[in-house]
Amino acid sequence: MSEVAAGMVVTVSSWVGEKTWEGQPEQVVQVKLDGTSTYYALLSRLEPLKKGAGVPTTTEAAGLLFTKVPESRRNWCEQFARRLLVSSDESTILIYSGSADDECAGYLALVTDTGTAKGARVLAQARRGPVQSVVLHQLPQGPALIQLDESLPANARVTGIRRTFLGLAKPALKELLSVDIRRDELAPEHKNSVLAEVEVTPSEQGLDIEVRRTELQVILATGAERSYVRQTRNYRYANGKLSPQQPSRRSELAP
Repeated sequence: MSEVAAGMVVTVSSWVGEKTWEGQPEQVVQVKLDGTSTYYALLSRLEPLKKGAGVPTTTEAAGLLFTKVPESRRNWCEQFARRLLVSSDESTILIYSGSADDECAGYLALVTDTGTAKGARVLAQARRGPVQSVVLHQLPQGPALIQLDESLPANARVTGIRRTFLGLAKPALKELLSVDIRRDELAPEHKNSVLAEVEVTPSEQGLDIEVRRTELQVILATGAERSYVRQTRNYRYANGKLSPQQPSRRSELAP
């Protein structure tokens, strides 16, 4: 089963049947997020697109997304194109790659004028690490905020996941905040670890973001903790801009 994120465009490929979900009867359908991924979802959680919506097919989306991929590999990458609505009138979408393949991973494109006579127009493009998940944070006023979880670059010493917030104001897809929510780095005698919790809360002014970050250093030979640091930072996103809200709160313990 897959929880389809708000704004995600999927294709319902077949009806599976009625199942009991959380004690209630639900209609279950098979859905495709892209050309290769098949999941199951509750029909009641899906909302049909408006009649005549100009959302590009996965093939059309891939043609806009993978223009910088070598032509010999473009057909392979095309099957990983995913679509996310970022405007209420369905005229602007985010297209991104759901692949971890070195040649296909990390591509994003913000596209507008979908379904018009002139054809789709790419507003901005970017390339990040392999994308694990995308969440759209809408605001009553002002441009939305994209939350992206991506794998850190492949490295024998460093592994982890990074959460990045990208703005949709001009310039679109600009990185506003990046947090390593999990990072492990091996040194010859110790391991440095970072864990972070990121909480996004709507407010009257916009979105409040709190980052609670913990750093830990462990000696490999004994398992003893050599240092332990906790830090909290707060931000507010409004009118397309991100700003810190108060001084960091920091506590440190060390032997």
